[in-house]
Amino acid sequence: MGMPYSIKAQKLKESATIRMSRLARDLSQKGVEVIDLSLGEPDFNTPEHVCRAAYEGALAGYTHYPPVAGYPDLRRAIVDHTVKEDISADPDNVVVSTGAKQALYNIFSAILDEGSGVALPVPYWVSYRDIIEFVGGRIVEIMPGRNFKITAEGLENALKQPDVRIFLFNSPSNPSGVVYRREEIAELVSVLEKFPEVWIISDEVYDRIIYDGEFVSIAEFESVRDRVIIVNSCSKSFAMTGWRLGWMVSPNRDLAVKASKIQGQVTSGANSVAQRAAITAITGDQEPFKAMYREFKGRRDFVISYLENNFKGSGIKWVEPQGAFYLWLDISEWLRERDEFRDGSQVAEEILKQVYVATVGGNSFGLPEGLRLSLATSKTNLEKGLERLKRFFLDGSR
Repeated sequence: MGMPYSIKAQKLKESATIRMSRLARDLSQKGVEVIDLSLGEPDFNTPEHVCRAAYEGALAGYTHYPPVAGYPDLRRAIVDHTVKEDISADPDNVVVSTGAKQALYNIFSAILDEGSGVALPVPYWVSYRDIIEFVGGRIVEIMPGRNFKITAEGLENALKQPDVRIFLFNSPSNPSGVVYRREEIAELVSVLEKFPEVWIISDEVYDRIIYDGEFVSIAEFESVRDRVIIVNSCSKSFAMTGWRLGWMVSPNRDLAVKASKIQGQVTSGANSVAQRAAITAITGDQEPFKAMYREFKGRRDFVISYLENNFKGSGIKWVEPQGAFYLWLDISEWLRERDEFRDGSQVAEEILKQVYVATVGGNSFGLPEGLRLSLATSKTNLEKGLERLKRFFLDGSR
């Protein structure tokens, strides 16, 4: 007789991105040259001045339990980072956490009861679904319209479902890289105004990585501002994935207190020296991050040019990312012509086995007939990876 485990633990799946990265790493350890386009992690080291701030913080005595909600000077820096012409924020409403994932976990735990709904645009980041379901919530999917963006009609239909408490908005989007324009967000806001009891989570983790247009926060719209919860982190924009430092900016003190209580019982405050590093990342020299951004943009342009020259008319389609550092391949037409493949996850595994490129199948993003590619690697690796994908999809040399 086996030892008992909770139903929640048995249902929880390994992150698809982490799984594909693990499989790629296993092959690499056997001497295979694998091009890893799976993990969404900047391939840049944290800049020296940020690392030095952590070291100096440790020497200055920041090695004890920090406040659960974060050091006051970091919370003030986060407010200054968040505030725009039409956005105000209060440091008392900021809760610093061990990455944006924990911020989301805190929020979902504070708002959702068993069976409560979260309206979620498709495709979505892989961890949204698993965290929501782990705390007892349910997903109400909003399928995309043109250009992989949801419509006002789709949002309204989702919000009409029973006990929907949260609309989760992510722009720039992981995994598609789409960025919503101000007028597009305004259309969604006009729907949200009809549902005043629905919270809005604005995942702004990629707010500084915009290639086309401008970043617009849904919190800039006055009619819904009092229920917009902003989630962000240092991981992507500041190349600090391993520091595990994220936060939420609540529109009111009550939610911040509840999220802080939950965090206090699970992990307490975020890593003390990581918080000191975060202050410098947010307020200090930005040139290293600007250089990283320029490299990401160059990679985006390179990949789109390659696809235009080699994949156009092939049945493989793509969404040109306006932000973040991902590319979404729509392989639905290609799949329909092949009986041997079931969905994107199976295709991703075959690509890894046959041409040694790690991608992530669309199943975990809510669109099984797609693949996500991370562009967070060198142009040399991107070119090698694209050449191998071309062989797999088009050259018949599998």
